[in-house]
Amino acid sequence: MLSIIIPAYNEEELLPATLSAARQAIADSGISCEIIVADDRSSDQTAQIAREMSVTVCHANCRQIAGARNAGARAAKGDVFLFVDADTLITSESLIAVHDAIEQGATGGGTKIEFDRPCPLWARLMIKPMMILYPLLGLASGAFLYCTRDAFEKIGGFDESYYAAEEAILSRAIGKHGRFVFHKTPVVTSSRKIRTYSGFEMIRLIMIMLVGGHRWAKSRKGKGIWYDERRSDTKQD
Repeated sequence: MLSIIIPAYNEEELLPATLSAARQAIADSGISCEIIVADDRSSDQTAQIAREMSVTVCHANCRQIAGARNAGARAAKGDVFLFVDADTLITSESLIAVHDAIEQGATGGGTKIEFDRPCPLWARLMIKPMMILYPLLGLASGAFLYCTRDAFEKIGGFDESYYAAEEAILSRAIGKHGRFVFHKTPVVTSSRKIRTYSGFEMIRLIMIMLVGGHRWAKSRKGKGIWYDERRSDTKQD
């Protein structure tokens, strides 16, 4: 069985679409799956929405992305874990690609990520080289990362000393335990953070990440894009 694990903090707005897409993907693919929402101290209706949509809810109570994902994994019953962000829409094709990769001996991997619209041009241009570099570097986006339970447990799960880039650390560790498969079946994730942060803010953050490296990622300081209260999204349909 495949466990779809979704960490969530105050995601009442986008979680219903994420869960609906996951349930449809399961129905269309015919793959045996469970869905787990790891609610991380939400103050809105995130947990209630998940329960009303008949998925398993566990509570992380840590306000940390790595910790929430680990909490979801502890509640999971599957042989394979698929970590999906609460604003990401998976498809039956993406589930089948994961299933087939594992059946063919992969230990884990990721997939191509696309942003929803509207999305600034600079961000759409930025994602293209990233989707070339990620498979070359053996990295998966946190929006869609899968691995076997066995590999996850041997690695020790997500490293909770990291407040950012924990998916990159796990990706590299998975690659050391077996074959890391990055496929091109795209999933769509929200560009809300890109819409609510300026291009200057995003470029500055990327530069700080590159310069600070592991030391920067192990501190909560400067991680507002992940941990501050979410800015209002002015998305125009």
